[in-house]
Amino acid sequence: KKEKCRWCKKLIDETLQDKSVKKEINSRYILVIVDNANSNYPVRFYSASVPATFIVNPNNRVEDDMAIGY
Repeated sequence: KKEKCRWCKKLIDETLQDKSVKKEINSRYILVIVDNANSNYPVRFYSASVPATFIVNPNNRVEDDMAIGY
């Protein structure tokens, strides 16, 4: 199995483990983590930088603001 990128690992191990971050995410969003090395990775979520965060609204549309980094 391929190792996660350094910054992706940092996002998962540090930022997403922060209690205040978890509370905010869990109260407003459904968190889905996908690996762009996966052959089933959705093309519409392409990003030249990782990690990238996409917000998808209830109409299945990606919001304009995309966050890059952890």
